[in-house]
Amino acid sequence: MRIIRICKSRCVASVIAASLLFCSTGCKEEFESTSPSTLSQTEVFDATPLALQALNGVYVRLSSGNLYGKKLSYYLSLNSDTECISGDTDNGRRAIARYVATPYNTELKSVWESLYIAIREANNFIEGVNGSKLLSSSNDDRTTILGYKGEALTIRALLYYELVRSWGDVPFIIDSNSDYTSKTNRKEILDHILRDITEAIELLPASSSSPSRISKDVARSLGARIALYRAGFHMTDDHKSAPSDRNDYIEMAKDWCKEVIDGGRYALESDYEQIFRKIMSYKNSDEIIFEIAMSKGNSGELGYFVGKKHADGSPYGSSECGVLVPASHFHKYNHFDVRRDVSLSVTQYEGSGKEKVVSPNNISIGKFRREWLVPVITGKQKYSGVDLPVIRYADVLLMYAECETELSQTATSEAKEALKKVRSRAFSGAPDSVLTVVMDKYLAGIRDYEGMTKAIRNERAFEFTAEMIRKFDLKRWGVLQQTLDSCKSDLHKILVSEAPFNDIPDKLVWYVDDDNEHVKIATTDNYRFDPTFDFTRTVKTTKWKTAITEDFINRMCEAMDETPYDLPIPEE
Repeated sequence: MRIIRICKSRCVASVIAASLLFCSTGCKEEFESTSPSTLSQTEVFDATPLALQALNGVYVRLSSGNLYGKKLSYYLSLNSDTECISGDTDNGRRAIARYVATPYNTELKSVWESLYIAIREANNFIEGVNGSKLLSSSNDDRTTILGYKGEALTIRALLYYELVRSWGDVPFIIDSNSDYTSKTNRKEILDHILRDITEAIELLPASSSSPSRISKDVARSLGARIALYRAGFHMTDDHKSAPSDRNDYIEMAKDWCKEVIDGGRYALESDYEQIFRKIMSYKNSDEIIFEIAMSKGNSGELGYFVGKKHADGSPYGSSECGVLVPASHFHKYNHFDVRRDVSLSVTQYEGSGKEKVVSPNNISIGKFRREWLVPVITGKQKYSGVDLPVIRYADVLLMYAECETELSQTATSEAKEALKKVRSRAFSGAPDSVLTVVMDKYLAGIRDYEGMTKAIRNERAFEFTAEMIRKFDLKRWGVLQQTLDSCKSDLHKILVSEAPFNDIPDKLVWYVDDDNEHVKIATTDNYRFDPTFDFTRTVKTTKWKTAITEDFINRMCEAMDETPYDLPIPEE
């Protein structure tokens, strides 16, 4: 049996020191703290203010560039049919995204080690609360510190979920003393953390001070996501069959989703674009259930690594644009779906401050575009400090629809209603004649389990582009391999003008508008033309349909045989 060494974590006082460093350089108010330089375990957990500082240190670890600040949230969540990594293949992040990573990949190792360090800090915190004198008190301090424990239990559950969905069977450590351990079966791990979440829900407050703090509904929402993964095809060795106890976990997920929905604390934004404008403006949205707090100037690369390309000299600052979107996904959106031109961008900024149209190999993420940052961050500063959205209310609605469909094995009115709530926003502003087709007829045409399942899966693809959910949806549905193959096939069809992509224009016709910044494009799909486009003006053209390259297609997945579902465990 292979034994795996896991790095030891720091003491609780060091965790507090980490939160101090983070907060001294610009964290949000909910993570601010002051602390003595040396504290004993007893001192920390026998006083709620100090315990809160220790908990803040656990939260702060999540914003690390190795975790949700960049690598965990993006390197390990690519590639899929809705997002892919940019650039030439290497032995680092691109090898991970293209399914050819080796155990000696240093990027993989840094994520692995950071996950276990964060887990050990959560373990330290949970053990500290369990030994606290406050548990025997009868005042509000007992309720408060147990609530903190609920937050730490949920954080630990989230981190183990990340490990399982990327690596499968991994070492499972729930105390602070272990140094070496063998792997534990993924089902056992998920079962344990689902029990932890059940306990956490009882301990947590009903609401929190911000979406970056864990409450009952955050735990329920994350628990539903984990339960659906436990019910999925990644739990079996061949990834082609469901676990025998599948329905037990779907019931669990459905119950938690329903509790969030019935609680009424969250709502869909009426305007899809406003979700992401609020995120990029450091504002809260009623739709965001949970997000990871970042620190401006220190963490969070939304708008830099993820977002439109901005060349050096752009008035909005420069950006890398490390995540792209396959052109096949762009062309699968209905041309009246407002989510397409919010989620995706076919333009980038030049150093002159003007937009230009890009090739289909360079379609980028539009949700987190740098020009939406308020206030603007100029220059080469990559750490925007924008919080990373983890789960939205739309996800809870679609998970509920999925659970309802799986348990009933048909298309129920409850599932259709949840789907309708999400889909109707996507076509807000469309003409009545269009709404009749994309809403009324579309929903009426969903009559059975197969139709409802397809509709939910498609809706998730269109709704959550660039939110790094898709790859793991495909894994739990057992369709990762066939979806990547289909994506590559669709890109080939675009290249050779084969149906259903035969009506895509050969070139995009465009010009820079009168504001001397933004572009106007005549059409991107030969179906819907911009009625304000002035064809009498001098225009530019960008090669479109036939500009897709074989290199881009092949880089969607470079595994020679079957696509590996699990990443290799890092080695020295």
